[in-house]
Amino acid sequence: MPKVKQLLWRAAVDALPVRVELVRRRIQVDFGCKICGNPKTITHVLKNCQFARKVWDLAPLKARPHLNMVLCLDFLAFILSLLSFPLTGISATSLPVWICWNLWTTRNHQIFSNTTYSAGEVITKALEEANAWQEAQTSLQKLQAVLCNIDAAWHTDSGSCGMGFTFRLPMEKSPVQHSTSHHFISSALAAEAWALREALISAIDAGYESLQVLSDSQILMNLINS
Repeated sequence: MPKVKQLLWRAAVDALPVRVELVRRRIQVDFGCKICGNPKTITHVLKNCQFARKVWDLAPLKARPHLNMVLCLDFLAFILSLLSFPLTGISATSLPVWICWNLWTTRNHQIFSNTTYSAGEVITKALEEANAWQEAQTSLQKLQAVLCNIDAAWHTDSGSCGMGFTFRLPMEKSPVQHSTSHHFISSALAAEAWALREALISAIDAGYESLQVLSDSQILMNLINS
């Protein structure tokens, strides 16, 4: 997302190379928009152009962006507060900023490769990129979690069990191992549950904030995740 943040920052300080800005720097270009003919300012690309308005009309947002704001900075500050509909699956990032990014890249494709996209295609691309970024952050969080393996061996006749668990910390080569035993355990599933309980208590005592638990008991994992 650094590229998106950089785009928004440059837009907020009028530092994007749109045609009007190039003319102000005495670079000889036609400053009219190819779609509607109006002066191509930063706010025109992101919200005022009839194409941009079509894109925002299609955006699956709970509220409509205020397209009549004069300052680009005010507009950007407002859209950061807009939430997506739950069906999009987007909750950990802001869909409007990805829409801005794709409005800008669509403008670049039109200028440099004469490629055009529909408003629907811009929204689809924004949704895909927002979801991809969100999934990447989730995967990164999992990599940073402490990995916990639990196991238990239950003796039917005596009702006793031995159990153990290991913690594998990010960036640590050697796992942290624990083992213990209990009596009067009623089943193999109960033994696995006790092992999980012991592991969670140890994780809390150790101050682990994120834990990913692995077990060979599918029943236990299904119960935990249900």
